[in-house]
Amino acid sequence: MPITIVRFASDGFPGFVNCEMTDAAGVVHCFVEKVPMLTSSYLDENSLYPVSETLACEVLDTWLASDGRMVSRIDTWPSSVWPNEASSIFDVLAADLKPLDEKTLAHLLLAPPRLEYSSRSVAKTDSATA
Repeated sequence: MPITIVRFASDGFPGFVNCEMTDAAGVVHCFVEKVPMLTSSYLDENSLYPVSETLACEVLDTWLASDGRMVSRIDTWPSSVWPNEASSIFDVLAADLKPLDEKTLAHLLLAPPRLEYSSRSVAKTDSATA
């Protein structure tokens, strides 16, 4: 799942960044994550942002939404990004998903767990329904 690292959050070990991902309904989900969880690149307050990265996820289901788009229900638990107040399940555009290569998968298996999560609504697109 594509995500955007939007800014550096903290230099506490191992470094934390603010990230965003957008679901199929246009809701932007914001979270703070450890840098090594998302990338093997060195990021700090002097890095250039935004940075595009990939978040590992498990596809639970895929369907054709009423607007003609393919939507996938994903679980971000494999990469340990999940909301404090709800679940790790998101409906996203299937076209945004791609298989992880072996290097990325190996990196994620060695990465530390997540920190915190929140969400905010932005300009809504047509809502996908199961």
